[in-house]
Amino acid sequence: MSSLPGRLGSLLARDVMTPNVVVLKDSDTLESAVRNLKSRHITGAPVVCDTGRLVGLLSLSDLVDIDLSQADAVGEASLAHGHDRTLW
Repeated sequence: MSSLPGRLGSLLARDVMTPNVVVLKDSDTLESAVRNLKSRHITGAPVVCDTGRLVGLLSLSDLVDIDLSQADAVGEASLAHGHDRTLW
């Protein structure tokens, strides 16, 4: 028995999911990825490699700790999950 009220307890993920998913590539620049998210008014998207395999998710909350002045000086940042998120 579900603890969700009414029909919510019987809904499936496919009943409420977004069918047309915006996908980012792991080779996208951070600037391009953020622009893509902002232009579509979304807060996150899956990230795929060149073969289309899911490699992670990028969300605006992942970007909160980034010091953009460092990003400008360094040029690029690796934000892969499991790695230090500071910019070198």
